[in-house]
Amino acid sequence: MGGRTGVVVVLGTAGAVAGALGLLAGDARAAYHAVLVVCVAVVLAGARRLPAARPWRLAGLGLGSFALHSLLEHAGVLSQDDLPALALYLVGYALLLAAALGFVRARAPGGDREGVIDGAIVATAVAVVLWEALAAPRLGGATGVLDTVTLALFPLFQALLAAIAVRLLFLGTARLMPAWLLGGAVLTALAANIAYVLLEQRGGYRTGSWVDLLWLGAYLLAAAAVLHPSAAELTRPAGDPGRGLPFGRLLLLGLALASAPALVAERSGMHAALVASVLLTALVLWRFVRLVAARERAQAELLDRAEQHRAVALLGLRALEGEDLPALFAAMARAVVETLRVDHVALWELEADGDVLRWLAGAGWPAADRAAPVPPAHAAHARAALAADAPVVVDDLARDGCVAGAALAAQGMTSGAAVVIGGHGRPFGVLSVHSDARRTFGPEDLAFLQSLANAAAGAVERRRAEGEIRWQALHDPLTRLPNRTLLLDRLAQELAGSARRGPVSVLFVDLDHFKDVNDRWGHHAGDDLLVAVAQRLRSCLRPQDTLSRFAGDEFVVVCPDADATTAAAVADRLTGALALPLRIAGTDLRIGASIGIVVGARGDDPDRLLRQADAAMYRAKQRGRRAAGAGAMTTTRR
Repeated sequence: MGGRTGVVVVLGTAGAVAGALGLLAGDARAAYHAVLVVCVAVVLAGARRLPAARPWRLAGLGLGSFALHSLLEHAGVLSQDDLPALALYLVGYALLLAAALGFVRARAPGGDREGVIDGAIVATAVAVVLWEALAAPRLGGATGVLDTVTLALFPLFQALLAAIAVRLLFLGTARLMPAWLLGGAVLTALAANIAYVLLEQRGGYRTGSWVDLLWLGAYLLAAAAVLHPSAAELTRPAGDPGRGLPFGRLLLLGLALASAPALVAERSGMHAALVASVLLTALVLWRFVRLVAARERAQAELLDRAEQHRAVALLGLRALEGEDLPALFAAMARAVVETLRVDHVALWELEADGDVLRWLAGAGWPAADRAAPVPPAHAAHARAALAADAPVVVDDLARDGCVAGAALAAQGMTSGAAVVIGGHGRPFGVLSVHSDARRTFGPEDLAFLQSLANAAAGAVERRRAEGEIRWQALHDPLTRLPNRTLLLDRLAQELAGSARRGPVSVLFVDLDHFKDVNDRWGHHAGDDLLVAVAQRLRSCLRPQDTLSRFAGDEFVVVCPDADATTAAAVADRLTGALALPLRIAGTDLRIGASIGIVVGARGDDPDRLLRQADAAMYRAKQRGRRAAGAGAMTTTRR
């Protein structure tokens, strides 16, 4: 970059020297052209340091075409009425127009039709004013075809310059000095051209007059624009390319609209002005129609976003209030359909194995797709979002190569979006939406979907946390068996149904010599022994039986539909299982148990039954270790 700056400095110095020599030699025109050439060289060399140099290079070449015309005319090679002179003008204006289009495309990559209309309005106004004021009166005295063509094209060329200046200044460049310098260069050249024609009409133009200073100022402004530190900003996308109508822009359009009627009022028989007036009116009306339509679209989008925010807030509140998850998921699906106006919505849950997706809730999906597991092809979009761990948007499911959407397209779906529903340690699932008509889901739509997905994830995590808290409140943390609270609840339920299912037996199990294990091998070995005993006891019971850790080394078994004989058989299985050695701390331990049995029925008090079973266990223990059964059994009847 330093080398390129050096080139510019050298060129500038050479131009200054050439200009000074021309002035010393008494040839002001030579000095003038030397400065023009240097300015063109500065623009071309300065453009090389910019990341998007093409518009700047085109602008430099356009200025170079004009400078070459002036230089050749001064040297006597060209005449104002020659075809090559007209060709150089045409090339120069074409290059400047191409440069302006390059700046427009760079600042507004998505297009700027409103700006085109504004430029057409200003160009039409300038063209008709210059035509009626300068060109039309001189056509009768034209000396030839080329002179006539030049006069006819002059208003068009100046109108193009005006349109270029408007486009440069209305591209979201209010704070960019290079835009003002470049726009000023174009406007200065426009003023110089008009002044030149006016002076020529009166025979008052002389080389070295103030008109030349205007042209020189245009070149200097262009060189200053390309050398400005923020010149690169003029070819970068603008956040707001100036599609609104601020006061300055509105004032300019109003003046342009009033130009043709003003000419009509000042003169009569101005057919071009009348046509221009109609054209300007149509352009301005078109501009305002588009502005109103844009405002209506923006207002509709704001209403949609407000409705989306409201839906997210309401669903988040329902999630906080602990609403049932299926009902909450169904409400989310309805909210998506109503706010995004899509045809298909689905909430998918990722099963524990991490490979199967299950349909939870939604709308617009065939009943066959709501089974678990969902066919992989029908959940391809959701799987793509899980694989990417990010939102996945597809504009055309039938043609997208990243998402195998053929099965979805076969069901009439065309476009869609899917976002991941997060979870603790792993995703919970996916929220996907699809539309039968082709559409694009933008950032605002994805933000809405992700907000709903986050609300769903929060609700799931809260349910999981609440479930874990409830589980911990009702289970023993060591053996993970039901604790005393849950035992009493289940015993009460079994007693309530005993009239229909049969009596309920309660077995109170107390381990023998457990204290000796703690004293000899430590509490850690004692904990391992309790876990092993719990597993051994559970293996001896029926699925409908409840095994609970009551306290310390005491366990309680609730056997529904079990009379005294059945309970005694269960007790025998338990004592037999505990008689087998248990591997604890690298040692085979044999541990016995004393078991008390009590049989209850509907109407019995659960606490009283447990006390009776505890008493029966102590009687069995008094008869001898590893005792259980009939001698220690107490039966309670209604």
